[in-house]
Amino acid sequence: MTADKNTDTKRHEYRKRFGPRVGYTILGVFSVATESVFGFMVSLGTDQIFAGLAVAVFLLLGGASVIAYGIRTRVVIEGTRIEVTGPFRTRGADLIEIEGFRTVPTKNSFTQRIYLKGNGRTILVETELATDDYFRDWFKQIPDLTLQNQ
Repeated sequence: MTADKNTDTKRHEYRKRFGPRVGYTILGVFSVATESVFGFMVSLGTDQIFAGLAVAVFLLLGGASVIAYGIRTRVVIEGTRIEVTGPFRTRGADLIEIEGFRTVPTKNSFTQRIYLKGNGRTILVETELATDDYFRDWFKQIPDLTLQNQ
C-alpha cells in the first residue's frame, strides 16, 4: 500500500453486491409472507396450535434475519481501522490489533477470517462485497496466515 493510501482517513464502505442483496431481501420477504399466511391459517383453529405458532414464529424470525443480512451486511475501512457489520452486530479492529487473515473455503466460495492478536477473536469478512482497489490494497497490509502455514 502506498504511503498516501496508508494515511487516508476517508471512510470506504463496501456493501453486498446488488444481486445477492436483492436475493436475500426477496427470500426474507417471501419467508415473512409465508409466515403471515401460515399464522392466519393457524389462527383459524387446529388441534396443534402451539406447534403451528412455533413454526410461524420461526419463519418470521428467519425471514427478518435474512432481510437484515442482505441489507445491513457491510465492511467499513477508515484509515487503519476495519469494521464489519452483520445483521445484528458490528465488530472492528485496528491494524495493530490484527495478527493476520486466513482464506477459508466454504461450500460455494470462500470467506476471509481476520484473526486478532492475543485473545483468539476473529472477524468474518464476506466475499459477496462490491470491493475496489483500495479494499484489496488495505488487505495486503495484513499477513496472509493461509500462505504462512503452507
